[in-house]
Amino acid sequence: MITYEQVQRALLGPLVTQWSARLQAAKAAKSRFDTCARLCRKFYGSDPGAQWGDDVRKEFYPQVPKPQFAISINKSFELVSVIGPSMLWRNPRRQVHSITPPSQTEILSQVFGVQDEAFLQQMQAMEQSQSATTAVRDKLCEKVLNYMLDSHPTGTALAEAQLVVQDALVSGLGLLWTETYTHRADGSPMVGSFAGRQDELLIDPDCRDATRASAKWISRTHVEPAWVVERRFGYPPGYLAGKGTSVSAEWAWQQSQVQQSHQYYQDMVEWHEVWSCGGIGARVHGIDAALGQAMDEVAGEYCYIAFTKNLPHPLNLPPTLVEQAPPDAIREALRWRTSRFGSVFECWKDRRWPCEFLEFYPLAGSPWPIAPLAPGLPYLLAMNILLVSHLQMSYDRRRDIIGVYEHMAQQVNEALNSEATPCVIKLTSAAQQSISEVMTYLQRPAVGGDLLQWVEYLDRQFQKATGLDDLSYGIATKQSRVVADVQLRQQKSAVRPDKMAEDVAEFLRRVATKELWLCAQYVTGESLTPLLGPYGSQVWEQQVRAIPFEQLVRQFDASVEVTEMRRPDNDKEIADHERILPFLLPVLQSYAQTTGDTTPLNNLTQRYFSAMQLKDPAAFVMQGWSQQPDPAAMQLQQQMTAAQLAKLAADTDETRAKTTARLVDANFKSQGATAPAMQRMRFAELQHAQKMRQQDETHIQNLLFAQEQAEMERNNRVQ
Repeated sequence: MITYEQVQRALLGPLVTQWSARLQAAKAAKSRFDTCARLCRKFYGSDPGAQWGDDVRKEFYPQVPKPQFAISINKSFELVSVIGPSMLWRNPRRQVHSITPPSQTEILSQVFGVQDEAFLQQMQAMEQSQSATTAVRDKLCEKVLNYMLDSHPTGTALAEAQLVVQDALVSGLGLLWTETYTHRADGSPMVGSFAGRQDELLIDPDCRDATRASAKWISRTHVEPAWVVERRFGYPPGYLAGKGTSVSAEWAWQQSQVQQSHQYYQDMVEWHEVWSCGGIGARVHGIDAALGQAMDEVAGEYCYIAFTKNLPHPLNLPPTLVEQAPPDAIREALRWRTSRFGSVFECWKDRRWPCEFLEFYPLAGSPWPIAPLAPGLPYLLAMNILLVSHLQMSYDRRRDIIGVYEHMAQQVNEALNSEATPCVIKLTSAAQQSISEVMTYLQRPAVGGDLLQWVEYLDRQFQKATGLDDLSYGIATKQSRVVADVQLRQQKSAVRPDKMAEDVAEFLRRVATKELWLCAQYVTGESLTPLLGPYGSQVWEQQVRAIPFEQLVRQFDASVEVTEMRRPDNDKEIADHERILPFLLPVLQSYAQTTGDTTPLNNLTQRYFSAMQLKDPAAFVMQGWSQQPDPAAMQLQQQMTAAQLAKLAADTDETRAKTTARLVDANFKSQGATAPAMQRMRFAELQHAQKMRQQDETHIQNLLFAQEQAEMERNNRVQ
């Protein structure tokens, strides 16, 4: 039986050492990206002299001395402030789509040749019922997802997404980590996504593809107080005392009294969490072979490891657990989780990492992309150097140098320092010299305009490299007199922002899908009762939470619309509505008059009024359409009703006459009446019936003619 010391010395301690070495190798592989991202970030910051700091100047242009005016042009801020809002103006509403199979009824009838109508109708009814249930379930999921978006713990999820877009524009890579958290009011489970910095992320240095599909692991670095880490991993207070890696601001004031490296004051712990697709990492030299093989078999291929360099075992794998717990408990401790040792989330089953990456320009052969600002950095550096040089030369030539005879020097100095206006300098007649001969200005060489021309040239090249053209600023360098020319320039200038907006939409779609998965796993129907109602919460429990995770990742998908994210173009929407209103409005009016349904007409007017930014557009909502009847039409309808009643009475009289004739005929026959008399009676009866029918037909024709005349008059009044 292995002991506590053996586990820590031969397995867990070397495991921490090996993972620390892997992180160092990953940092070296990330150096190119880190250098560029750090420089881009300095230009975006608020420091006006970021370019002239020793860390930047000595690395990129060590032969250039630090100027007297150390200023930098903040083009990074312009890139974010101009292009950023065009990609993400507001949070889009999320939609949920379940993957639905094709119609099984059609497959049975068309492919397998099933002709049993009763069976096919039964199958079709089952499919319709299932489709209705799926639609209701998707609507509930949409409501929950948008509720999680609106209930973000930071106050707004839009701010988190905008930080990610900013990081992607400046450094080249933005990150959103989807996590679970607890609502502070009632303790119910919630789900949200939070922005992370790219400098916290490390990727397997052996990964050589831009999609990171071949990466065996990624890691995230945290720096937290020791007591926070103890609580997070369930250790007793003081367990990490003396295991810190840095000093917090709370203890920084004591640095003058103690050595900087004294671990007693290092109360901040830098710890790393690793999501591995290649096992726990025990297949290396330095780890006991038998223990390493046994741990690999227990842990499996997909592991979560958290560690800090000053602790001789992983934070989520204490030696007592390895020594005493059964394999299932060890395997449970190593399951993939959300960031910060959160809830179990095995997103590897859908080949996903626990974070989502936003990047605009992937680099083939590297998991680290190209920053949008990177192609413009050479122009920006050169522009700042020339601008500072021009400023320094102008400053050096600010002073006036005057040459005078020695006996006039004191009087000229007094005049220059005097505030009198005018200032008089006295010349003696004995000098017999003019003022220009006694005193003259020394002319320095003028500052050439070539430097400014070079600055303008570099600025234009920077704009081309980053997409910050004049149209982005709303500046027209030359007047276009052809509409097609203006439209073409606008279309060309919008290609890059449109592509970036599509990337942001796809990024947010992936984030929403992950949030949906976590909601289905951890958000209970009871906590959603105020949102979904009692029956909706039951459907959530039965139709969503009951789905296994393996089926969940293949069945549910979320989506967002790009048009909902971008800044609304009200002028374009108004113009579009004005083009379709002449054709669509009469159709919708006729539909509302015929059916009484004003919903399509209300939707059209609401969109038009919203584009016009009118206040309170809901005041224009129309209720069900009920057209007032025309008095002439009502009179005509009454006449037609009277004619129908008259016809019914005539038919009744005819039937009564026929009955009477039959009775008379029978009576005559019984009394021996002659045939001629019976024929005369029958002929009279037929004449009376024909006369009544002719009168009824004439009356109905008159009514129809009057109705047509009334319709024609009403149409003429409407036109």
